[in-house]
Amino acid sequence: MKPQITAPPSTALRAAWRALRPALLIVGLFSVIVNLLALTPTLYMMQVYDRAVASGHVGTLALLSLIALASLAMMALFDWLRARILVRAGRAFDAMLAPAVAARLVTKTQAVAADRGAGLRRLDTVRQVIASPLATVYFDLPLMPLYVAASFLLHWSIGVLGLASAALLLVIAILGQRSSHAPRTHSLAQAEAAQVALGHLAAHADDLRAGGIAPGLLERYLDRRAAGRDSEARAAFLAGGYSGATRFLRMTIQSGALGLGGLLAIDGFISGGAVIASSLLLGRVLAPIDQIVGGWQALGNARDSHAYLKQLLADAPIQTGTTMPEPEGALQAERLTVLAPGSDRIAIANVEFSVNPGEQIGVVGLSGAGKSTLLRAMAGALPAVRGTVRIDGLAFDHWPTHQLNRAIGFLPQNAVLFPGTVKDNIARFEAESSERTAEKIDADVVAAAMRTGAHDMIVRLPDGYDTMIGTGEPGLSAGQIQRVALARAMYRGPRILILDEPTANLDSEACYRLIRLLSSLRGERVTVLLGSHSGEVLASLDKLLVLKAGAMTSFAPPPNGRLQVRNADASKVT
Repeated sequence: MKPQITAPPSTALRAAWRALRPALLIVGLFSVIVNLLALTPTLYMMQVYDRAVASGHVGTLALLSLIALASLAMMALFDWLRARILVRAGRAFDAMLAPAVAARLVTKTQAVAADRGAGLRRLDTVRQVIASPLATVYFDLPLMPLYVAASFLLHWSIGVLGLASAALLLVIAILGQRSSHAPRTHSLAQAEAAQVALGHLAAHADDLRAGGIAPGLLERYLDRRAAGRDSEARAAFLAGGYSGATRFLRMTIQSGALGLGGLLAIDGFISGGAVIASSLLLGRVLAPIDQIVGGWQALGNARDSHAYLKQLLADAPIQTGTTMPEPEGALQAERLTVLAPGSDRIAIANVEFSVNPGEQIGVVGLSGAGKSTLLRAMAGALPAVRGTVRIDGLAFDHWPTHQLNRAIGFLPQNAVLFPGTVKDNIARFEAESSERTAEKIDADVVAAAMRTGAHDMIVRLPDGYDTMIGTGEPGLSAGQIQRVALARAMYRGPRILILDEPTANLDSEACYRLIRLLSSLRGERVTVLLGSHSGEVLASLDKLLVLKAGAMTSFAPPPNGRLQVRNADASKVT
């Protein structure tokens, strides 16, 4: 057995920041250079007034101007370089985390619909801030004491003014962030929920219109959207107010520095050039804080998004496990208890049974009894809050994901096809590799379609197996979707086949083909767990598992398959 060594998602965020550390150190070094060169206008102003003007030498003025021009050009160069590095750092950050975030969104089984798409959007938010000019503020802010020290060199009173002004603006910035945090968070949550609702509306627009549901849902969506915009506006108003106050104070302080410098010059404590230099220095002291306040909403969104990513990647890391021998198909459920999706209601409780390799089990019960929940839990689509699902004796979570994907074929109750070709959907979007060439994938796709009786239907589509789905072309019928999804479940011959209402939307001929498929799978010792209301299908199975109100009431061979289906209420089954 070959162990798989992979970093758990909980360390992915830290690993990404560690990988960016060299680039960020270079940006920090360039920021020191940029901020040192940013003193050029101050020094130039002092030298012009104190040397060139005082001496009346044009050559001195020209030499000072050339030196200042070269220094400013170097500052612009290093500023441009650090901006490019940050853009590349943002792209690298996204490339390192996108696979882990996408994987957690798929494996986070208890995530609500809004959470499913939030992770990558939050990652985009962080990436955009890393690659934006706002990121340079975090490198400039620690260098603010450099300008404060230069202010003290001019005169202690100018230094004290700069220090006090910086402290005052920092307090205002913190107050602004705290006041806008709640409406900004509410706005983000409402926007994500509204986006999910809009996706549902777009996906089912025809049915909603025909059923008369569209007006009510549209009104609810627009109300949620409006609530999000109101919160966004409140956050923007607060941020704008604090930004305006900060800008007013900064300009007032800079003007005050001119007045203070003039007073000191009158008393002979500083030169005339130092008067203007003091105003320029205080402007550099306060500029990073002004930038932070101006971009506080974007920075706040990035901070909240980073916290979300940290929680997402640290929550229940994906189990990879040790590579095991290919499963034979034994299934066990031990005191299995599962919640209904998206709620705290127990859907099935303390279900316990065992299935030998090659056995075919039917799951029956009235609507709401928990059939689909049980089948989804056995397939790994829903987590157990108590109890364990085992395959060949090994707990489900201890199997490597790639082996589970290979061993289990699952047809959910509401089959869905995804944007791509029919072949892509059947092949589960498997990518070519050195071991799995395009020819092998094609052969397995056709084999799965032929076994399930979908081949003849597929070749009659406009482009056969290459017919596109979900890109504006004519869609497939419900029966066609069901056949393609069944072929997907049979792709590469799984050892365990879990089917939820496989005969839904199928005609009598397709149902007959399914019964023939089940008969052939019994000879191949493929384990089948099947939920259905079809008497013809259930009559051919080895045992029936009867559910009533989430509890298992019977697990035995059917004395009369058809009778079992008509009387699916567990109280009427003997």
